[in-house]
Amino acid sequence: MQDAKQQQRSRGRGRESSFPMISVDEAIAMVLEEAEALPPVTMPLADVPMGSTLSADAVAPDPLPPFPASIMDGYAVVAADTAEASANGGCVLEVVARITAGVDAAAITVGPGQCAYITTGAKLPKGADAVVKVEDTQAMAGDASLMDADEKTVRILKGVAAGTSIRPIGSDIAQGEVVLTAGTRVTPAEVGLLATCGIATVTITPLPVVGIMSTGDELVEPGESISGGMIRDSNRATLLAFVKAQGATAVDLGIVRDVAGGLEEALKDALQRCDVVVTSGGVSMGEADLIKPLLEQMGTLHFGRICMKPGKPTTFATVPGEKKLVLAMPGNPVSCLVTSHLFCAPAMRRLSGQARHLCMHSQVQVVLAETLKLDPERPEYHRAVVTWDSSQNALLANSTGPQASCRLLSMRGSNALLCLPAASGVAAAGSLVTALLIGDIPPPSAPARCFHARAAGASAAEAQHGSHDHAHGASGVRTVMTVALLTVSDRASQGVYEDLSGPAMAKCLTAEDIQACIMEWCDVAKVDLILTSGGTGFGRRDLTPEAIAPLLQRHAPGIVHAIYQAGLKHTPLAVLSRPVAGTRGNTLVVTLPGSVKAVNENMTALVPLLPRIVNLLQGNEC
Repeated sequence: MQDAKQQQRSRGRGRESSFPMISVDEAIAMVLEEAEALPPVTMPLADVPMGSTLSADAVAPDPLPPFPASIMDGYAVVAADTAEASANGGCVLEVVARITAGVDAAAITVGPGQCAYITTGAKLPKGADAVVKVEDTQAMAGDASLMDADEKTVRILKGVAAGTSIRPIGSDIAQGEVVLTAGTRVTPAEVGLLATCGIATVTITPLPVVGIMSTGDELVEPGESISGGMIRDSNRATLLAFVKAQGATAVDLGIVRDVAGGLEEALKDALQRCDVVVTSGGVSMGEADLIKPLLEQMGTLHFGRICMKPGKPTTFATVPGEKKLVLAMPGNPVSCLVTSHLFCAPAMRRLSGQARHLCMHSQVQVVLAETLKLDPERPEYHRAVVTWDSSQNALLANSTGPQASCRLLSMRGSNALLCLPAASGVAAAGSLVTALLIGDIPPPSAPARCFHARAAGASAAEAQHGSHDHAHGASGVRTVMTVALLTVSDRASQGVYEDLSGPAMAKCLTAEDIQACIMEWCDVAKVDLILTSGGTGFGRRDLTPEAIAPLLQRHAPGIVHAIYQAGLKHTPLAVLSRPVAGTRGNTLVVTLPGSVKAVNENMTALVPLLPRIVNLLQGNEC
């Protein structure tokens, strides 16, 4: 069912797709540009769905607190009466009233020499200008712990200044103050704040209604048996759950067969009922792939190919009238879900009134736990499980295994999409990559590593040991410094002679003086020191300085001078080394010679500098 323009494209381009290949960034931008906020609605606060967005400012109609209130249980006093209490062993005041939260204290007055028992949150009586907490008082008769209606006098043990333990009118929220601005996403905390202010009705941008449709003659329902070339429809169940997890309303549009007329009618009906229609299947280059030409006829097709893996044939269109969005996802299960995360989730957030930058996924830098092969043609969104690694003080990413776009197992348990660039070669284990978070980061696998170790099931001894991971250097607990040692040598790598320089550096780093320095550091924030050995001379293959210098963001000539001076104390040949030192981010990088003797000499100059360098890199006080 191709129109003349589409037929001409197909004839002119042979079997190559007529749609230009665009980047993921361009594709997301197009989706967000077309996704306009839905019309606002007004509803009772109790009915506001979590994740929706305020479309108007929320203004406090009253001050909070609306009266001067006590911060704690105690006695409302005239502060001047207590001035000498601390010096003279206390003062005795007459108890004229007992005021609890909710009691109208308008008829109660506290004069000189008097006080009133008051509970937390209760209204301060007239005449009183401070509250003395219960712990700073003493009963005059009977049970010292008893404060009852028979209490006539009380001894005040400590003096207080005017205003002590009192929340003035409007000290939390002033009358007329904007407590939440338009565009704020509603969570339980926002609901509580609105209720506190007495705002019972709010205007919001609602969450969208999203229809999910599967297309294909080969599909049967999940509960049906399969035979011949039939397969069970997993995409629809997956996407319905995905939409619900985003907080939006999901509509099951069923399975539609690859028949042009039936598909068109199904899409028209869906667009009447939904703000967004998400289809799966029918967007590739086969003769039964009817979605793209149909969307071109019905509205504006914004893109039909994206330079990404998986998900290249993902298609996006808008239909005129009450502008509706259609996101046509590939039929392969992984491609379908990955592209839904990348395009459908931001679209839903944008439709619900969120600012464009807030529609993006949370992202973090992660350390690869293994080497991953890169695709030379397309950037890849590699499924992974990101966890916190206490030993590395970093987020660690583990691949979910084979990444075939038909293998839904690669999505199981994944909480991140690793953004791997299009390039030849590999992303090496230990390298940093950006990860888009699509799920929660799980708790530490070892109970002792959990902040609440005992609650996680660790024994008392394990909990005490594990708590060291959270201690600060100022508390006297030894913190961890991550060090990379690299020996650059053809002969050592080939086994011609044993690498002695690397072990020499390691030995220096485990010396007691370094441990003492680390224990004195006042922050356990991540600290990396990279030391290289070898490749700093004048040989034709001595290229370590040339390789590392361009990576440094700031050079440290003072460190170079210090290690030169240390070497010259023992041998004039130290000038033949070409050391480089500097920082990249919060990492200190220093190149050392390949000679064991030279390494030891250089380390004597470097070790005393480490505490101050690390403190400065971490922004701590020295």
